[in-house]
Order: sequence, then C-alpha cells, then structure tokens
Amino acid sequence: MQIRKALPGDAKQVIPFTYSSGPAAFEYVFSADYEGQAKGFLKYAFKRNYGAFSHRCHCVAELDDSIVGSMVNYTAANFFRLTLGNIKAITAYYGVFTGVQVMYRGLLMETLIRPPRRGCYYVGHLGVDVARRGQGIGQALIAYAQTQAKNAQLQSLSLDVSEKNPDAERLYQRLGFKAVETRVFRYNRPSLPAVSDHHYMEAQC
Repeated sequence: MQIRKALPGDAKQVIPFTYSSGPAAFEYVFSADYEGQAKGFLKYAFKRNYGAFSHRCHCVAELDDSIVGSMVNYTAANFFRLTLGNIKAITAYYGVFTGVQVMYRGLLMETLIRPPRRGCYYVGHLGVDVARRGQGIGQALIAYAQTQAKNAQLQSLSLDVSEKNPDAERLYQRLGFKAVETRVFRYNRPSLPAVSDHHYMEAQC
C-alpha cells in the first residue's frame, strides 16, 4: 500500500470517501439549493489549489492502482489561510448570496468541529472503501499522519468522530486516541439533516 499526496485528478475516487466521513454534516452545510449538492461542492473544491477541501490538504491510500481511502490534514498555523481559501471556493461555487448562507452554516458547524489547537496535527474526513474496511487502511493513514506530525515537530494528533460511529471510535482508541471532550451540536433544524454530537479525541505523536 502507498500513501501519497492527492492530485486534482483523484477527485472522482476521493470524494465518496470524504463524503462518507460525515454525510449529515456535509449536507447540513453545503446542500443549500438541493439534496446532494454537497458532493458537487466537495468535488469542485477538491480540484482547487486553496482551502481545506483542496487536494493539497488530502492524502490518499493506494492499493492495486486504486485509491482505497483518503483523509485531510492541516495545522492551526495553516487554518486562517485555509479558511480564506474556503471562502473563495464557496463564493465561486454558490455565488455571494447563497455563499453567505453556506458560510453561516459552516460557522455553526465549527461549534462542533473546531479549528485545531496549537501543536496538533488535525486528521479529518478519513474514509475507507467499504469493501476494504478491516484491512488496515485506516491504520496506515493514521500512521502516515503521525509521521507527518513528527516531521513538523508537533506534539499530537487530533480528530473528531461522531458518537454514531462507534466502529471508527474503537479504531482510534486502539491507535492511542483518547476522548477529550464531547461536543453537542445545538443548531439542528427540522428542515436540515440532523447532525449528531461528536467526540473530540487526541493522541500523542
């Protein structure tokens, strides 16, 4: 298995993994005009060179010439620049009026999934091919993130996991992550997909 940086042409294979890591949250924020619009935005943003959803923030796991998993990584030091990139991508994709609505929902989501604290290497949107789960792909991606964090002289990894995804949480616990905080999402609406509460976890590098 090879872990490598993502390329713009990987979008078709990567976006289903990214989306599977939090479909309700993605729909809540990015499906402003119709159900499923989030996937279109994620594909658009992935191909850009800026923002936290860009291919530049993604790594992929490749096996037998196919991408079988992916994740996003960034640090607190990069967060402001990535946020500006997100604003640029959202405005370009949705236009100004709808873009403001999307950004507002994104701010609400940040009460649940917050920017990484200083010294942490954040792991986000980790997804693995359903047919390949249980084969160590998620573990390999986390190990790659740990190496990247150590190379950057960071002290810990951090991530958020839905309380409705106990299998993923058990994997993270086996890999040394500990739940630090339970974060409650207080902005669910009847007209939008229900977003579950999350556990914030950290592991030492």
